[in-house]
Amino acid sequence: ASDFPLKKGDALRQDVYERTKGALQARAQDLGYLDAGFAVHTIRVNRAARSAGIDLELATGPRYYFDGVTLEGASEYPDRFLRRYLAFRPGEPFSYAKLGETQLNFGNSDRFKEVIVTPRKEAAKDREVPVDIRLAPSPPKRLRPGVGYGTDTGARISLNYQDVNLWRKGHELQGELSLAQRRQAAAGKYILPDRRTVSSYTSLDL
Repeated sequence: ASDFPLKKGDALRQDVYERTKGALQARAQDLGYLDAGFAVHTIRVNRAARSAGIDLELATGPRYYFDGVTLEGASEYPDRFLRRYLAFRPGEPFSYAKLGETQLNFGNSDRFKEVIVTPRKEAAKDREVPVDIRLAPSPPKRLRPGVGYGTDTGARISLNYQDVNLWRKGHELQGELSLAQRRQAAAGKYILPDRRTVSSYTSLDL
């Protein structure tokens, strides 16, 4: 291919060749071709002519797709709330990148101390791969005291409260109380997550 890093006139570098092979196979697998492998992978060296030729043929095999998702370990959260964090839907082409994005979505939610995402290719039927997600929730209620000093407020103490699973619906409540020499403040926030996506929510502030 025209974008292959080893071109006519270049020095033959085994490391570049092997790295490119790995990248091609990984790219094919991330597009859902989980059985992708090289039917031909040969370097032909002619020492007398000080030249080399490369024969490389990638056999992708059939394309795989996502099947259903099994969620375990977080029964205190509504199933519909948890599925907002999935970066894929059943029927879409299988993608390791989408699995990684899903794991990040769960991890960045600040609700889980452990997230294990496992595709089960061995259980695939009609090239549809089921996915198991094991979750270990963090404590939903957090209380954080603090002390400090500011030139505009003087000495201060603060208390922050957070509940990330209010009413067992995934709603979030935040409260902050700050007492300082020259200023006192209280603030509260109630966050209602969107029912379909993790990137949208409604926030009520006081």
